[in-house]
Parts: sequence; C-alpha cells; structure tokens
Amino acid sequence: MSMMLGRLAVLGIAALVLAAIPPGARDALAQATAPPVAAPGGGASAGGVVLVVDLRRVMLDSKAGKTIQGQMQQQVGTWQKTFAQNEQELASQQQELQRQSTILAQDTFEVKRKEFEQKVLDYRKRTEDVRGELAKAENQANDKLRHALQEILRDLAKEHGANFILDAPTVLLFDGRFEVTDEVMKRLDEKLPAVTVNFAPGSQTPAASGAPVPTGGKPPGKQPPKKS
Repeated sequence: MSMMLGRLAVLGIAALVLAAIPPGARDALAQATAPPVAAPGGGASAGGVVLVVDLRRVMLDSKAGKTIQGQMQQQVGTWQKTFAQNEQELASQQQELQRQSTILAQDTFEVKRKEFEQKVLDYRKRTEDVRGELAKAENQANDKLRHALQEILRDLAKEHGANFILDAPTVLLFDGRFEVTDEVMKRLDEKLPAVTVNFAPGSQTPAASGAPVPTGGKPPGKQPPKKS
C-alpha cells in the first residue's frame, strides 16, 4: 500500500521546523543572503547560530518511529493477504459466470452478471475505505511523534541560542559540529519511546470469512440461485 505507503513520509515537517524557529529568524531565513554562523557552544556571531538535524532519520529510526512502522506493517500485511484472497475469489466467480453464459437463459445470465458487477464495485470501495482508514491512523500516530519532536527542537534552539534549525538533506555542505541529530534522537527516545497507532474499527481486522465486505454490511459471497 502506498501510504506506508512511502515508508512514513514526513508530512508537514517543514512547518514543524519553522515552528521551532523564532519569528524574527524566519524573516531572515527568507532572505537571499546567507549570514555567517557560529557553531553550537562557540559563541554567537552577528549572524546567529545554525543547527542541523536529519529529520527523516529521526522520524524513521527513533524508537517511536519504529513502533509506528511495526504496527503499520502488521496491519497492512494482514489486509494485503485478505485482498489477495478476495481477488482470487472474484476471478473464480468471473470464470464461472463466463462458463454459464453459454448455458443460461439471457435474462437469468443478466441477473447474475449484475450481481457480480456489484460485488466488484463493493470490493473496490472496501479497499479504498481501508486504505484511507490506514493512512489516517498512520498520520495521527506521526502527529504525536512530530509534536514531541517540535518541543525538543524548541528546547535545543533555546539552549544553543540558535536562530536557525535546518533539515540536513536540504543543506549541501555543513560542519559536523552544527548537527544535533543524535542529541535529538536521544531526547526523543526518552520523551516518547513508543506510539500506539489507533486503527479505526473498519481497518482493524479483515472479515473472518475473507470475503469482500460492502459498506452495506453483508459479505458479497455466493448468492443463492434465482429462479428463472
């Protein structure tokens, strides 16, 4: 699935970083010129202090990030197996319907054809609903991680008198003394060692029968034969 779909894409991380920077520094950051900077602990120059952090690494490799990934992988894997089984069942039903097309009366076949098409539509809607619910659960879990990370970045900015906190992948070259990724990771692991992903009821457990479940409620399994 695409949400994982990108391995925990760091949504809104730029806004998170900006929120950790004093308002005056944001204006300076928007300017084309790059002022001189000072390394943390080395005394602030006229241009201020810059810190660099690899936000993607923190989101993916922190304890909390890994707990989110583990829960998502388990849930997505379960649904993938269920959907694969659903598709096999639909394929078998389609083959049977094609076989019956040469032996059933036209009106009887038309009824069965419409029933099968509805099953396919129900299946497609169910897969879309589950993907949306899983993506929502993952985003909510990541929001908790981002909130904790935001507080840590603010604290570090104050401690170092930093005017800027930059995301490492966006910086072409920087002195390693400016990077605080390890410190951020350490504090985040202590502050938030785990995050529970709260899955909506509709995305928690596939139907026990393995059949595609329409939004109406009943599984669209084999229907009793209609009298012609």
